[in-house]
Amino acid sequence: MGITLSVVTGASAGRKVRLSTGQTARFGRTEWADYSFPHDRSMSDVHFIVECNHDHCLVRDLGSESGTFVGDAQVTEVRLHTSDQIKAGATVFSVVVDGESIPNRIESSTATVETVDSTLTSAAPVPPPTLVEICEYVKLDATALELAKGRTIAPLEFVSVLAHERQFMSALRLMAHQLQRREAVWWGSLCTRESVGSALSPKDVAALDAAEQWVKTGEEADRRKAHDAAELTKYETAAGWVAEAAFWADGSLSPIGFDDVISDERLTGQAITGALLMAAVQVSPLKAQANYSRYLAIAQDVLNGKLAAPKKK
Repeated sequence: MGITLSVVTGASAGRKVRLSTGQTARFGRTEWADYSFPHDRSMSDVHFIVECNHDHCLVRDLGSESGTFVGDAQVTEVRLHTSDQIKAGATVFSVVVDGESIPNRIESSTATVETVDSTLTSAAPVPPPTLVEICEYVKLDATALELAKGRTIAPLEFVSVLAHERQFMSALRLMAHQLQRREAVWWGSLCTRESVGSALSPKDVAALDAAEQWVKTGEEADRRKAHDAAELTKYETAAGWVAEAAFWADGSLSPIGFDDVISDERLTGQAITGALLMAAVQVSPLKAQANYSRYLAIAQDVLNGKLAAPKKK
């Protein structure tokens, strides 16, 4: 039995997560989660898990600080049904379970949108960041900030606005920060391979291979191998920056044996943005605009699962 979770409240409003029978996924604020929501500071590092079995789906709290709610009830573990709403931190997910219709559903209690809203008011007094605040945080330029003013749309919708206005650098940057860091690295690698193709040098291929290996495993050893591969490119190519983005995505930046130095969470997005801008012009500079549009289309395929990043082994 599959399930679709749609974010209806929070900085990631509009984002959808689709899970199929047999899948289990962790949701939280950091990259330790399979689906991360870094802008929700009220969400725990790994907040809750959703498990899809052959005849039902359930949500399980993972010891979160603020708790996991289904409707207005705080839960430890509960079966999910269509029209349920899961609240974690300041983010609310609307639930649709395959094969369940709202009129035929039998419930012990009904949670309305108003009930969830009142729960949010009492449990999450800090409002989610505005679109302008998100754009400022990821360091979009003045033109993009001006376009963001007065808009209440989700960041992913604003990516489309930026693309329509041909503000491609800002659109790519915002997209790179909306994706999970694993997804962003995967996206960067897909785009670089497509644009540069046979012009990739052996060192570039090795860098992309290393980045993709880290995406597949999440292992510390693979993360550091991506950094080594990036250094061999001398950071002169898109592939090198994709590999460095993998290194910056998690863990310490200092050599093994030294005090940890944790990177700014924005570094991976910045590295991927730079990689895409380089990849777009590396072979055919005159095709840059078309490449930018293509990269945004690939990002949508990553988000909707058509080109999903491999699950960690």
